[in-house]
Amino acid sequence: MKITDQQLLDYIWDETLSAIVRNTFVRYIGNELGTYSLDVATSEPSGFAVLHRINLYAGAPLSQSRFRTRIKKLISQGDLLPRLGYDGRSFVINSIHLAPAVLKAVKLWQEAGLPFGYEGEGYIKSCKTIPAEGLDLFALSQGFYQILRKEYPSYM
Repeated sequence: MKITDQQLLDYIWDETLSAIVRNTFVRYIGNELGTYSLDVATSEPSGFAVLHRINLYAGAPLSQSRFRTRIKKLISQGDLLPRLGYDGRSFVINSIHLAPAVLKAVKLWQEAGLPFGYEGEGYIKSCKTIPAEGLDLFALSQGFYQILRKEYPSYM
């Protein structure tokens, strides 16, 4: 069975949405949670969507060597953007929906009650957090993923 570039990009978009949901909340020491401000999410949205090809092998419909070859091809075509400063195996999908999806995910976490920003003054600042107890992160993550998937069904 031949896997088309479109099918591979759909798989990568699906994984990107999942990564965005996971990467837009922060778990701090002491099992405390927080999220990002909209300014931070807007300044570098691709940072929340970086994928590493090694983490995608298990769900890919291709062998590792074939998947690696196809990823390189998609990068050369401009469908995927390599992440410089990483190990050469990381990339971001080239999508007009990337920034809006990141902003939506941050807003969803904020609406769920995760704080953002800092408290304190001068050199003694700490991130605003809440205890993780009482929050079902798995259910929230799954729900937010479904919302993003419905709002942005395709990377195009």
